[in-house]
Amino acid sequence: MKTARTAATLLAKASLSKEEATAAANAARDLLIRVSNCDGLNILGERLSKAQMEDLAAQYQRSRDANVPLLKWVDTIRTRRVAS
Repeated sequence: MKTARTAATLLAKASLSKEEATAAANAARDLLIRVSNCDGLNILGERLSKAQMEDLAAQYQRSRDANVPLLKWVDTIRTRRVAS
């Protein structure tokens, strides 16, 4: 989440210094790598039973219905804490 926070903080600014622009570009690249790595989850999903897939789909839908931005969810809802 540190990368997402960095990107959000920098992109909220009206203008960026050269160093901040570099940091924002690096954060964007890091986030793209994480997103592309998530494609592996599709392969893992093939190993789940129909009931497990339906449960996962229901959980995703509840998340979408809550309409909570990722960083807000991390700070206010997520129960599992990770190192920042």
